[in-house]
Amino acid sequence: MERTTILAEILDFAPQYRADFKRLNAEWMSVYFGKSMDTHLENPEETILKDGGFILFAKADEQIVGTAAILRETAKIYEIADMAVTPQYRGQNIGKQLLAEAVE
Repeated sequence: MERTTILAEILDFAPQYRADFKRLNAEWMSVYFGKSMDTHLENPEETILKDGGFILFAKADEQIVGTAAILRETAKIYEIADMAVTPQYRGQNIGKQLLAEAVE
């Protein structure tokens, strides 16, 4: 199967994207787990950003279509805690772009 690549703009967390972060992760979790199980969704500034983690967003076609949250475990260790791409944009390398930026 040939994959299409959409070049997404990767953005850092901003308060106006809080609802997108929750929507994208809840959407993914409801498909694979039947419910939202993530405690990070309600207040990512407190549960992720405050401790040195970060959140990225993928923007394509003027909308937020993906997100990745990276938790800071120690000064040198980070964990990708949440990553999601809305169904209409899956298979278009949005997740790869988010992951590449997170590793960077």
